Amino acid sequence: MCGIAGVHHFGRPEPVPAGLVRAMCETLLHRGPDDQGAYHDPAGRAALGHTRLSIIDLAGGHQPMSTPDGSVHVAFNGEIYNHLELRRRLGHRTFRTRSDTEVILHLYEEKGLDAFRELSGMFAIALWDERRGRLVLVRDRLGIKPLYYAETGGALLFASDVPALYRAPGLSREIDPSALRYYLAVRAVPAPLTMFRAVRKLLPGHLMVCDASGVHAQRPFWSLEAAQPRLPADEAEAVAEVRDRLDRSVAAHMLADVPVAAFLSGGLDSSLIVACMRRHTPGEIETFSVGFEDEGYAEFPYARLVARRFGTRHHEYVMTPGDFLDFLPRMVSDFGDPVADPAAIALYYIARLVRERGIKVVLSGEGSDELFAGYQHYQAAAPASPWRAARRLSARLAARLAGRREAPYVGHAAIPDLDVLDALLPGGDDPRLALLEGHRRTAAQTGMDPLQAMLFVDLKTRIPEDLLSRTDRMTMANSVEARVPFLDHELVEYAFWLPTRLKVRGRSGKHVLKRAAESLLPGEIIHRRKMGFPTPIRRWLAGSLRDVFRRGLLEIREEPALIDHALLERLLAEHVAGREDLSLLLWRVWFFKLWFAHWSRGERLELAGR
Repeated sequence: MCGIAGVHHFGRPEPVPAGLVRAMCETLLHRGPDDQGAYHDPAGRAALGHTRLSIIDLAGGHQPMSTPDGSVHVAFNGEIYNHLELRRRLGHRTFRTRSDTEVILHLYEEKGLDAFRELSGMFAIALWDERRGRLVLVRDRLGIKPLYYAETGGALLFASDVPALYRAPGLSREIDPSALRYYLAVRAVPAPLTMFRAVRKLLPGHLMVCDASGVHAQRPFWSLEAAQPRLPADEAEAVAEVRDRLDRSVAAHMLADVPVAAFLSGGLDSSLIVACMRRHTPGEIETFSVGFEDEGYAEFPYARLVARRFGTRHHEYVMTPGDFLDFLPRMVSDFGDPVADPAAIALYYIARLVRERGIKVVLSGEGSDELFAGYQHYQAAAPASPWRAARRLSARLAARLAGRREAPYVGHAAIPDLDVLDALLPGGDDPRLALLEGHRRTAAQTGMDPLQAMLFVDLKTRIPEDLLSRTDRMTMANSVEARVPFLDHELVEYAFWLPTRLKVRGRSGKHVLKRAAESLLPGEIIHRRKMGFPTPIRRWLAGSLRDVFRRGLLEIREEPALIDHALLERLLAEHVAGREDLSLLLWRVWFFKLWFAHWSRGERLELAGR
């Protein structure tokens, strides 16, 4: 894991300033504290910067890395899990290191822009082709690694994090109102948008080329909807194939020249990863859990059970409201592309514990629910589900505030409080409709059933922009690399297209995954009630954090106004009175206001009187 940054002057006669990339990389040191490097094109057309967290080929993996003739240069963030296989296929080439980075260079020399289809892993790549005078930016298939860019006055800037882009002078900080609507609806801003009009992010599974003629449109090198895996003949085959593919993915994700640990909640997903890890190493495995003072939000007993079963050295962190407020200022300043997920702060503290143990790599169970229909709102979409007829987004609050009739259920069942969104942000399109339109269009083109269509939307939006974004940023804030075995693209292709009947049975999801776990895990882990990644945010905002929460909501005003503050006060009153639980929506508004004060006004976040 690393940080990358750079500039391409495709329409400017002057060379890239020598200190700009160095300044950009200074904001990325938490992503790569072990080494730093930079490359400057001799003609001044481009510069690449890199900060490194050394995991593979500790001595020989310095970046940016160049081909022997100096014609191609790369800065790369991530891991290529099939680099040993690719190295064997490129055996006629001369390799100078053991790193996966060098494989990218040789593969590009042989296959050009088709090279990236061959890569299996997580990656954000910036490649400067000196002979062709072109910059190539690439993001992995599922969006595990972030890559942001901005075009300004004949220059293209790119970086792993938004703050690095703003080391360049003159880049506008104007808010994009359409991005704000998406943020409040789905907790994050979907690519290619960001909260800033001037900044965009590369879509997962896409590449982009910039040359002397300008910045060319993003284009895909992978498409989930176009994948055509061979489907199983029966349930027994599906169970065996899922178990085998996950086991192989975990083995590949353990490839490193440093110790690899695991997050362990005691839920099905993280427990399966630990079980597979034990199959591939007799040595010590360290596992990590986070919990809260409120026992209703702690999963420690389940995690301890799994840790004992597989003989791991287990560690726990108990998070408090004080921890929450201590880290919030850094979360605001680091999240140039905000994610309104309170679980991100819990991830920060468990990742800090990992780093304190001297560990650089940790495996995480992200993505399983979106592949195997683990949430109840997915089960409601299954044709035979007993929940289906009952699922409705409540509009009681909207009816009281606006006097309007209940709106029909549309869009993503996981989105809360949408009935007040139109009133809170006057003007613009309802994000539900845009998401639903993509839902219908893809389903019509590929024959997806309602559940598959819902999973597809989440794999394209919630996975990369919320779950993976929070995981990347909170682990990288501690110089820890998180790897996600469930999101191996071959496992994703197979699991996604499995028939719905293999995922949902009655009121229970993840049917085929639970069957696959039967030979590996105890029944109390496989069949326990799902908790997700809980944080007691509702209780905290109504209790110990109430005053600071109220001040942030009501005292920070945007100029020009983006939010209806009179309605916001009424919503807060409804919440405080206990007539409606609006904690999730109000948290999103609160975090945006704190973010806005820092990023648009340059204010330092003060949480006095906590």
